Amino acid sequence: MQKFWNKRGVLNFILLPFSGFYLLFHLINFYRRRPKSVAAKVICLGNITVGGAGKTPLAIALGKALLKRGSKIAFISRGYKGALSSATPVRVDAYKHTFKEVGDEPLLLAQVAPTYICRNRYLAARMAEEDGADIIIMDDGLQNNTLVKDINILVCDGNYGLGNGFILPAGPLREPVSFVSQRIDYVFCYDKKFQFTDKKTFQGKTEVVTKGLQGKRFIALCGIATPEKFLTSLRQSGAVVVAKFIFPDHHPFSEVEIASVLAAAREHKAQIITTAKDYVRLPKSLALDKFKILEIRTQLPAAFLEEIRKRLTIV
Repeated sequence: MQKFWNKRGVLNFILLPFSGFYLLFHLINFYRRRPKSVAAKVICLGNITVGGAGKTPLAIALGKALLKRGSKIAFISRGYKGALSSATPVRVDAYKHTFKEVGDEPLLLAQVAPTYICRNRYLAARMAEEDGADIIIMDDGLQNNTLVKDINILVCDGNYGLGNGFILPAGPLREPVSFVSQRIDYVFCYDKKFQFTDKKTFQGKTEVVTKGLQGKRFIALCGIATPEKFLTSLRQSGAVVVAKFIFPDHHPFSEVEIASVLAAAREHKAQIITTAKDYVRLPKSLALDKFKILEIRTQLPAAFLEEIRKRLTIV
């Protein structure tokens, strides 16, 4: 879809009336709610475009940085596609829950700090606060108006930008730039700076943590919003990708699908490599030790951390 949303063709213009209906529905849903406050500080990470802007990796990096400073942090999330995501908050257990219950991203967050899912983020924040959190990081919440936030950070892919600038479904935007710019405090761009608001913008980048990829043969497996980033990281690390299996974002892998991937690995005499987000969605009945994870880490600019520290009044 990114290629379609990156241009302004005839079909994009035909879809514009539907964009108007989408925007109307979003505005009604957003402004009909009255957000509630919690005593803990709330940092909200969100994006304006559909797809993988890198919110969860940023949440993990920021969470780890705040933990090092002695803060008691927690993550809250909707728990996208999780069966337990409802009006009742749930604390995620990374060892007990599955992605079908809580979503794939909350499982990754729960490996770092206490994580709570709920469609009503205020209720999730209340539970996190009751469990002792003094800073709450909200993963994907700019379009959610149930909770008052202390800091709003817009996360974007500097290379992709805003696509064709149209609202869904004609383009990739969840809402107009003029709307979101009224609510955000900072912009965090990956790879290159993309200045499209008057807010202070920080540039971050990712680095591959996994070692020993140079010259080795791999089958690339992923089901994420931007598979190109995964494949680019592999190439830049010197990995030799002999075959690739690309699925839609958040795709629940079946045993039959993974059996095909395993067969390809035997045929090509290669190892299977996937993302951390995809790994938690692999069927547990498989020998998961045969899968290698490409670990990616977000590098945070010192100026960005200092700005957050000042806003939260952390010593």
